[in-house]
Amino acid sequence: LSGKEMEGSVTRSDLLHGWISGLYPSLCPKAHEDHYVELVNRLAAGGLKVYLQPDGRNPGLLRRLIETGKLTKVVLNILGPSSVYESAFGGPIDPSALAESVTLVKNFPNHEIRLLISPVKRADGWSWLTKEEAGEAAKMLAEACKEPQLPFGMAAVTAEMPQGLHGLEPFAPDQMLPYRSAVRRHMFKADISSAEAV
Repeated sequence: LSGKEMEGSVTRSDLLHGWISGLYPSLCPKAHEDHYVELVNRLAAGGLKVYLQPDGRNPGLLRRLIETGKLTKVVLNILGPSSVYESAFGGPIDPSALAESVTLVKNFPNHEIRLLISPVKRADGWSWLTKEEAGEAAKMLAEACKEPQLPFGMAAVTAEMPQGLHGLEPFAPDQMLPYRSAVRRHMFKADISSAEAV
């Protein structure tokens, strides 16, 4: 139905045991939102547990997908401050869309809201999201949702994830502590996500 138009939003699954991941609905082109809903319905009808990862944009599609009743887990990935969204997607994130996404996700029974520390494309190549950007992302989230006490996880992209490392060294677990300190200035309950939650 969609040709190759949905390739960025439907990627390789990195989960096993009946789970299907690699689904990033915020990246779905608007012309294919109906196809995305159909895809989720078909995956669930095949007996798979659907793990969805929005990023705070396009809450309208997220609402439709939740309303199918076919999702098993929803993880809202905050990718960085608005400047990171702008460099990655060509425009800053809308705070009202982020706030609506937070509301939708936190009301879903099996959910997590987290900072996903990822490689960021810079003018001179790729580098990891910085701890300063992590703090800015937490501030952006706190201001958008007005809930600094909201439980908030932190995880880093691994080589197995579809996003890839873009030639960077893997993010070491001991690097996470300074990020947590920066994030906790704005999201007071921030903590490092367990490996199972990633």
